[in-house]
Amino acid sequence: MKPTTILLVFLALFMVSCNSKTVGSPDEDTIGYVATDNVDSILTTPWMAVYMDYLKMDSLPCGLESYRRWGLAYVDDDEVPEMVFMGNCEACGKVMLTQYNGRVGQWNSWRNGVDFAPKRGLIRNNDGSMGHYHDRFIRLERGTFVEYLTHEEYVEGNTRSFTIFNNDTVGAEVAVQEERRFESLPHLDIDSIPSFPIDILLMYLKK
Repeated sequence: MKPTTILLVFLALFMVSCNSKTVGSPDEDTIGYVATDNVDSILTTPWMAVYMDYLKMDSLPCGLESYRRWGLAYVDDDEVPEMVFMGNCEACGKVMLTQYNGRVGQWNSWRNGVDFAPKRGLIRNNDGSMGHYHDRFIRLERGTFVEYLTHEEYVEGNTRSFTIFNNDTVGAEVAVQEERRFESLPHLDIDSIPSFPIDILLMYLKK
């Protein structure tokens, strides 16, 4: 075979390899979430089967029917995306599922303000109710959600506030620094990622 022919064959194989994509694998075209409208291709992946088995245990705080939509986000840096559920109310909040070595971990926000730094394992949750508010920062590590910083403020006449960083009480400036660090990273609001109606999951689970 001539050298020119060998080169052309190699280039053709290289282009096929570059253009072939696996659903659920992060690549240059997927920034922070699974960008596809082919639900069937998602529901038939091996990692999705693990999530579906977990959902059959009805572990979501409000029940699956109380979540309006679901999507897939790359919160940590492995090839299995996290599964995210958007609740119908603040009490249901957001729920995030992750996988590590075939085990599913779960995190509940209880409120709606949730954003994340894609593929860095960092989550920010604006939380609170009835006169007190706090920001929580969560780190996703090997299938475990670790809340490493909480900054809480009381209003309406009560000026008490505190900041907990890695289980130690620290000054509020630590929370400000972490807020700035998070803001300096590319981050996405959970509600901004592509999502699907919850009815699709409910129908699939009944099969």
